[in-house]
Amino acid sequence: PDEYDDDDTLSTAANLSPGDTQRRSFHDASDPDWVAIDVTAGETYTLFIRSADPDLDTAFVLYGADATTLLAEEDDGGEYLSPYLVYTAEDTTTLYLQIGQWGTRLSHYELTMRVGVSMDEYEVDDSPAQAKPVSTDGVAQQRTFHQGSDDDYAVFQAVAGHQYAIELREVSY
Repeated sequence: PDEYDDDDTLSTAANLSPGDTQRRSFHDASDPDWVAIDVTAGETYTLFIRSADPDLDTAFVLYGADATTLLAEEDDGGEYLSPYLVYTAEDTTTLYLQIGQWGTRLSHYELTMRVGVSMDEYEVDDSPAQAKPVSTDGVAQQRTFHQGSDDDYAVFQAVAGHQYAIELREVSY
């Protein structure tokens, strides 16, 4: 169990705030996790999962304030097993997120919610074949890991005899 258990039912849903990352786990095979999310009308929210377990296959189901109206569902991010969900709130209210898994893995994961973060202008860049160019003139590019298992690839033209420095910085939202 994790610190948010018992969150296996709607009535025991743990609260998740924008900018938070919660370390959670599926501690038994039929363990759905429920999360309450306070949202503001007009704001865009990005929810995603990261897991060290490459075989953990998770899914999101987002419900309205009545906990029955289906607002969105996301099984995964395409070829990835971890879902990401971008949702723009229509009302200021509390929504409910159910997190489930395909299979019976007993695994840990991190759930993160950000406000205003979605795919960056370089997507889709999730494989070497989809790599987007980076200039070598010192102009920075702002990219995001917009889903739990997002990989970003970049390519640049190297000139023999020149040295290059690639710098990565974390930017807080």
